[in-house]
Amino acid sequence: RRVHGNPKVMNKYVENLGMSLKEFSFHDVFGLDEELLKWIPEPTIAVLLLFPITEENEEANNEVIQKISKDGQIVSPNIFYMKQYVGNACGTIGLLHAIGNNIHQITLEDGFLKRFFETTSTMTPEQRGEEVSKDDEIDEAHESAATEGDSELPPESEPINLHFVCFVEKDGHLYELDGRKPFPINRGPCTPQTMLTESANVIKKYMSYNPDEIQFNIITLSKSAN
Repeated sequence: RRVHGNPKVMNKYVENLGMSLKEFSFHDVFGLDEELLKWIPEPTIAVLLLFPITEENEEANNEVIQKISKDGQIVSPNIFYMKQYVGNACGTIGLLHAIGNNIHQITLEDGFLKRFFETTSTMTPEQRGEEVSKDDEIDEAHESAATEGDSELPPESEPINLHFVCFVEKDGHLYELDGRKPFPINRGPCTPQTMLTESANVIKKYMSYNPDEIQFNIITLSKSAN
């Protein structure tokens, strides 16, 4: 099952896995203009993008990967990154990237998330990807959260061409985290205060590859509005 771009479903899902929503929770982004971004409660500590995989953005991503493979890049040793080995699990991997890179700001109660991050703290991205595929608890929470949003999901038999990536700020840079890619992508200098606008700039680039496409969904992990 896949978790789709609905903050209510995501909040339910992570709460089922032991994350407290008192400090931070998931919020919809209704547009990338500065005026609309101002409506999102601050601080924002992660941005999730759900987008359609197309020839154009795959080609652009491959160019970025080739350039980094040739020239190298700065990657903070503090970044939490994991590979995706389970089909349809990109939403889960995106959520784990969002939470795992902000572990000191988020309250985790006993449950899957607390256990997962404690167990995988010294693991490689590959080992983390394997670890997440072993746990029954995440399957049950995934099933429950995905079912809650089923009215908006295409049939399970329908090919899935939508994918999640996560953006976080770490040690002065913006990182794009995607478990399908060989490594995190450093998207340039960034501060916690500019993370939302810098993420929006990268997302605009994704949108520019397919200007007629409407299946983009943007969600932030931001201060809870309570």
